Amino acid sequence: MDFPHAIDHEFEQIRQNLACLTDHSQPKVAIVATGSFNPCTLLHAKLFDAAVKHLKQKGKCVVGGWFAMSTDRYVQRKLGESKAIPCEHREALIKLALNEFGLADLIGVSYAETRGHFYQGAVKHLQEELKTRFGDISVVYLCGSIHLLRESGWNHFQVLMAYRPLVAASEFNLTLPPWLEVITT
Repeated sequence: MDFPHAIDHEFEQIRQNLACLTDHSQPKVAIVATGSFNPCTLLHAKLFDAAVKHLKQKGKCVVGGWFAMSTDRYVQRKLGESKAIPCEHREALIKLALNEFGLADLIGVSYAETRGHFYQGAVKHLQEELKTRFGDISVVYLCGSIHLLRESGWNHFQVLMAYRPLVAASEFNLTLPPWLEVITT
């Protein structure tokens, strides 16, 4: 699937969500989580649900968001061809999980990574698209604490500093930097 065609629908959903706003004074945000989602589970959707609730409690208006999926090729290399779930099936699982939490009209699927953007580029690309299309909407990067341990390097650090991620609390009792916002499900 080609990224611009696939994502246009999700931007249309954000456009509709913005049109329904009654309080325009709240800061507007969109949530992005990246990964292979092979498979997407109810826990992934539950993290989005917790993030939406957390951001609303902080006085922010969540106007949309995305699961930014890894490409089929990447997932096949990572897990092996026999264990890789095709992209369209991963998308269907994401939509089923979102329906369980009533988030299907708010959160969609992004194919940013299918255009050669790894997670840093996918988050940056979606932020740029939001700014171009709608103006002042910030991106919040949602990730698990394990993701913070697994990834390293300058590009990763830049994403963390630019998007101040919401980090899902972990059962591993990690000590995370105080500038990270930690949510629990």
